[in-house]
Amino acid sequence: MVISTLVSLHEELGTDILVPQTVVTEGYWQEISAGIADAGIQLLAITLDVSDDEHERRIAGDGVEPDADGVIAEDIASNQEITDNAGVELAA
Repeated sequence: MVISTLVSLHEELGTDILVPQTVVTEGYWQEISAGIADAGIQLLAITLDVSDDEHERRIAGDGVEPDADGVIAEDIASNQEITDNAGVELAA
């Protein structure tokens, strides 16, 4: 759904789209980025680099998806990192 929504928005608006999204599962990131590339849309991924403690603090304080902490905490514990193809990193 993420890919089809982004492609539809891009076609409808004909402009760049900024999508803030946390993706901590490598397979999900590869699915999204490949789908966007297959649609011929240029992707610039920017990685926000924060410590595990800060990331966990932000997750624990998330009032929108309070049940997401278990899944995300497992990914953090297994050290699954997402690196972007552009090599752009921002410090928190």
